[in-house]
Amino acid sequence: NKVYMFFNGKIYSYQDPSLGAEGNDGSVWGRVGDEIIEEGLSKEVLFANTGTSSATIKELSYGKNFKKFKDVLVSLKTNFGSIDGILIQQGEGNHFEQKGSKHYKKEFLIFQKKIRKYSNAPLYLSQSSICQSESDLELLKKQNQVIVENKMVLRGPNTDSLSKPKYRVPDDCHFSEEGLNSLSKLWVEAIKNSSEK
Repeated sequence: NKVYMFFNGKIYSYQDPSLGAEGNDGSVWGRVGDEIIEEGLSKEVLFANTGTSSATIKELSYGKNFKKFKDVLVSLKTNFGSIDGILIQQGEGNHFEQKGSKHYKKEFLIFQKKIRKYSNAPLYLSQSSICQSESDLELLKKQNQVIVENKMVLRGPNTDSLSKPKYRVPDDCHFSEEGLNSLSKLWVEAIKNSSEK
């Protein structure tokens, strides 16, 4: 389908590994783009990926990580005038460091406030915690509170719902092909639900 990626001021046909993200593995976003088009939500989709491996929400809010994110927001607005949504799939880093959810809510609100200097696009926040671990129920609870208490933070998917071995690769963290296909459907369902409100 007409799914593209934006990187360093240029548009490319979407393919994995997605430009702008860390690592050389596949990601869910190309599939999300296909699903968005197949569901009739848009005729074409463009993503700008700023994925940072294993980062906590605090690590995404400062220094080079936030600068990278901010620069992409500014470039998107300069080139296209607006941004339809910011999709955030994050949380595993907070669990992995055994910091759990102690400061998650406060740190996410700092991240959100900084984003608002550059874009008023709705944020879609996933509930995510599994990476070589059981679900962190307290972290999921905090992520849910952020969604419920903030009008401009919309509900993304609960990625922990895809915890069966068939949805994950052997590292019990990243998603298998079946997992990515299922996750893309969850993302588009979340986007559809928010647009219907």
